[in-house]
Amino acid sequence: MTTYNCASFIKKAITSILNQTYKDFEFLIIDDGSTDNTESIVKSFNDNRINYQRIEPVSYTHLRAHETVLDLVCRLLLEKKKNKNI
Repeated sequence: MTTYNCASFIKKAITSILNQTYKDFEFLIIDDGSTDNTESIVKSFNDNRINYQRIEPVSYTHLRAHETVLDLVCRLLLEKKKNKNI
């Protein structure tokens, strides 16, 4: 899930996902540099399925920021695969 300044509703969204009947998943939350208290709300959940990643704000175009998110997701997935092969 991506987020940017979603403090007003992110708790409800996370709770909804975590309460699904299927429990075996990794919940990747990518914060695109929120300036509200989104990060503290996400970190208030004590659930090892949550993988929270915050991207510091940059002054790229919308397309460049999108590429940054995709790069991060790819790096995380490759690292996870590499760790499983150890």
